Amino acid sequence: MIRSDAWEKVYQQRVAGIADTLKVYGRPYFLVGTPPVRSTATANDMVYINGLLKSGVAGANGHFIDVWNGFADENGQYVSSGPDVDGQPHQLRTGDG
Repeated sequence: MIRSDAWEKVYQQRVAGIADTLKVYGRPYFLVGTPPVRSTATANDMVYINGLLKSGVAGANGHFIDVWNGFADENGQYVSSGPDVDGQPHQLRTGDG
């Protein structure tokens, strides 16, 4: 079950495995975090997962790309539309949340 000690340990091992594989090439690598989702409970899980991803790549000379704010309102909550690269309103996500 997500957030259990056993789950977290396995998830961290998987992130470390990806990081170790990418380090072999000696090039910078980037891992994109999860965006917010409509469900509050699931969104809280995504924040938790982003924390694990960020710490996992930071410890292995990777770069974590936090995209949360690009898909959230000023309160950090899910939004389905927002400004595009030109500042024009645009659908950012499908409506299923």
